[in-house]
Amino acid sequence: MFSSADTTHHAVSAASRFTSVALRLVSNVAVSVPMHTALRVGTAVIERVRTANPGCHVAAWGLYAQLNADYLLAHGVDSIIGGEAEEALVALAEALEADAGAPIAGVRTAARPAAPVLSRLGFPVPSRAALPSLKQYARLERDGRHELVGYVEASRGCKHLCRHCPIPPVYGGRFFVVPPAVVLADVRQCVEAGATHVTLGDPDFLNGPRHAIAVARAIHAEFPHVSFDFTAKVEHLLRHRVMLPELRTLGCAFVVSAVESLSDTVLLHLDKGHTRVDVAELVRLMREVGIPLRPTWVAFTPWTTLDDYRAMLEFVDAEDLVDSVDPIQYSLRLLVPPGSLLADHPAMRPHLGPLVEHAFSYAWTHPDPRMDVLQSDEDLPEFDYVIMNGVFNFRGQMTEDSMLEYWQRLVSVMFNHCRRGLAFNVMSSLVDWQRDDLFHLSFDTMASYVGRALSRHFIIRHDYGAYEYTTYVYRSPSGQ
Repeated sequence: MFSSADTTHHAVSAASRFTSVALRLVSNVAVSVPMHTALRVGTAVIERVRTANPGCHVAAWGLYAQLNADYLLAHGVDSIIGGEAEEALVALAEALEADAGAPIAGVRTAARPAAPVLSRLGFPVPSRAALPSLKQYARLERDGRHELVGYVEASRGCKHLCRHCPIPPVYGGRFFVVPPAVVLADVRQCVEAGATHVTLGDPDFLNGPRHAIAVARAIHAEFPHVSFDFTAKVEHLLRHRVMLPELRTLGCAFVVSAVESLSDTVLLHLDKGHTRVDVAELVRLMREVGIPLRPTWVAFTPWTTLDDYRAMLEFVDAEDLVDSVDPIQYSLRLLVPPGSLLADHPAMRPHLGPLVEHAFSYAWTHPDPRMDVLQSDEDLPEFDYVIMNGVFNFRGQMTEDSMLEYWQRLVSVMFNHCRRGLAFNVMSSLVDWQRDDLFHLSFDTMASYVGRALSRHFIIRHDYGAYEYTTYVYRSPSGQ
């Protein structure tokens, strides 16, 4: 945010400071929306700003500001900046302070179109003085500890044109490296703030491999105790495999890679640049090198079949990747934002629906209705009773916490689709010994969640001859 008294950037991000009183004191607000989730949160912020301070100038900047400029300019935003936005953002703040009305390069308004900024910036060391403590952000769980994590960027943009990615419509295949000295200075700030791990947040750290290894060496030379992670394409990790052992030695703790699918058909339509065979090779390579791989997935696309979905689950299990895949990955649906390269692709057209502006994406339907139901329960009908037999007995390699979360989410979803009641069974904890691959759920844990989240009207049956019990949950005391 910018103050009305000078052009100093004031971050009013802490919840305690983000009040109607604070908003009434500023004349210019800039909202960063680099991702879809950030845009959904950002629009709520913009509405709040407009309510508290109708005369305030509101700017939105970032990938999703550029992609959704038409909607934002019609719903409370005065200026849009895309691409390498910082210098244009400062210029906008200075122009507003001086009450200058001349057009500003890279700043789009309802009256003046502007392309995203794709010129190289000077890249000063970022200022973190007004940001919240690292204690308020996500942490790295390692060896039973929760460690503070910093986030820095060594490059921006991407030279690839994956059709489902929001970067190509804005950057058009260009990327910009941040000087290693600037990256190192930013890492230094994070370490001074308590970070013992740094996420290199580049869209693809290996877009410039020589730059990447120079950055990693510089970080390790000054902070040998600090680890890091990065994101890279499957094809880059395979092409630059000779770098991986050194990156591990320099402190690479894990690598995120957008595998997206094991279907070569899906990968071709997304223009990912790799195949299922490449994914299997990468998993073996990363295991040999000793760097954990955290694959991400787009589990639901118009071309993903039920067999494809099963193949993904079986692959994750067979390759011992269960703990390396966040559960949300199994439900992610292909997002097609305005401007997406997929929107005009011939393979997408038969499935594409209208642009849902408030959702910032096009609707699409799967040719197999089962896949849409599997991805979301919105189209699942209601039943009198739902019986879930054997669904929760086997835990396999899932952690206790992950399995507990899975049980909680699934019984909650299914209870929403029953008119009268729900029944499910789980392994009992009242046994002589417990198997590590089964889900033994104690009465207290089960009853606490069911009574709080579903209904206090339930019956437990533990009187039959198996090492399990069944819970019957009713909406009313009589079960009617």
